[in-house]
Amino acid sequence: RRLMPSQARKWADARSPMKAEEAHRPPRPSPAQTVLPPEKKSEPRGLPPSDRKKKDFAYGGNSLLELLWQARGPVVLVSTGSCRDVALAFQEDPKLFVHQVDAVYVNAGLGSPEPAYQAPLEYNVALDPKAYQAMFRLPTVLYWLPCFEGTNTGLMWRVSRHASLYRFRQEEVFSQLAPPVQNYFLWMLDSAGRPAGAGEPSWFWQHPTHWLRALDRPVDAELLARHGRTVRSMWSTAGQLHAAGLTVTRDGRIVPVKEAGDSAVFDFLPVQVECNEQGITHWRPIGPDSPPQQSQQPPQYILQIRDPRAYATAMTRALGSLLQGLCPPSRDR
Repeated sequence: RRLMPSQARKWADARSPMKAEEAHRPPRPSPAQTVLPPEKKSEPRGLPPSDRKKKDFAYGGNSLLELLWQARGPVVLVSTGSCRDVALAFQEDPKLFVHQVDAVYVNAGLGSPEPAYQAPLEYNVALDPKAYQAMFRLPTVLYWLPCFEGTNTGLMWRVSRHASLYRFRQEEVFSQLAPPVQNYFLWMLDSAGRPAGAGEPSWFWQHPTHWLRALDRPVDAELLARHGRTVRSMWSTAGQLHAAGLTVTRDGRIVPVKEAGDSAVFDFLPVQVECNEQGITHWRPIGPDSPPQQSQQPPQYILQIRDPRAYATAMTRALGSLLQGLCPPSRDR
């Protein structure tokens, strides 16, 4: 559902008008054994979305087709929430989708290979189980990041081998940030319920552009402490970094995938996935001794946490260092 527009635009703009096989392609983040489909060759892409007959399908799917049509190079999609927009975009124009989409990252579902641990459905899957099923039938490389290992295993909110979840107290990240960035997050977290009479009228905190004025205000220590005690759950960080060719080491450094080696705290395991209309998945790893696949499905991968004990701490440190880049200490003001 979500597209990473800044990354897609950056990658698209970096490509010249040369034919696809001669143009520069962003590095494909993958484990060492990852095999990618052949380079896509230039071919007709069908009608632009503006020239199509109006269809009764979700606005998000239509917007996605517009972006794919306008992109001058391959696009990587990162899906969060319902998978409906991506599924409908492919259904509406499979030729354009296959030509333009390099890979899809799906942040949804449960990582246990056992269907018995998948009831009830994970929230994002329950929004549209058939759309979720369609993700595993897309004719493009798929990176699957389940949110939890299972919903009835007793370990739902803990770090698991095949689950993207990690949690931290917000103060662990706030403490790494420059005052303007702290103020941005405090404004974002507190603006909806900000009472009148606290320095500014309530309308000030709810105005969509007044976060800019909030950046230069002194940091409210009480507010920082209150929000710092809140536990934050995160899911899609690994996929977004991986889509940019990056990973995280066990000590929390963000590095290129190709340079991480055995120090990476997560990677992706080649798998074959089956998903039914109810959104229940069953998967098995693919290795040298695996039986041959019966279909010509492009490669599929599941998130694999290589060091569960280090994962949450490493990802929290990486997130903090990433946000530090918004306002380095030398440019606090």
